[in-house]
Amino acid sequence: MGNLSEEYPRKGSRSLFFKKSEWNMEIRRINDNEKGLKSWIKELTGKPADLLVPTAKFQHAYFGAFMDGKMIGFSVVLTSGKWILDALFVHPDHRGKGIAGKLTEVRIDFAKQNGAREIWYCCSDRNTASLLSHKGYKFAKVKKAAPEEAPEPSHWHKMDIT
Repeated sequence: MGNLSEEYPRKGSRSLFFKKSEWNMEIRRINDNEKGLKSWIKELTGKPADLLVPTAKFQHAYFGAFMDGKMIGFSVVLTSGKWILDALFVHPDHRGKGIAGKLTEVRIDFAKQNGAREIWYCCSDRNTASLLSHKGYKFAKVKKAAPEEAPEPSHWHKMDIT
């Protein structure tokens, strides 16, 4: 259980920097035991950091978007057998800036670099923001999620890697 032992990307650890005239953002891989992770998650989501407990049961990789050392976005990709884009959060003050898209792009690149043949994500039918952030990546709606997989009407989406 825990993170893949390899750094992102496979060839070595690096951070990605995105610069726009009004803000600088860094996206990087986060370790499970990174100092401040639980408090960042609580501040970002308004929920206790125990939302990570189900994720920690599977092999996974966490990614964070940071501005001025503060986490403004967080995402997870599950890597146990089936590659699944899991949690994606962006702080309300920073939505609409393309952060969700960049976090999605980094997770897809990570999966591809580590041998994924297909990538999945499950999304509530009412989560327009998530559906829009994945739209440009050629995910196809595949099947309805079972009630135990999602608390409200949701569908699984799949992207084939060619």
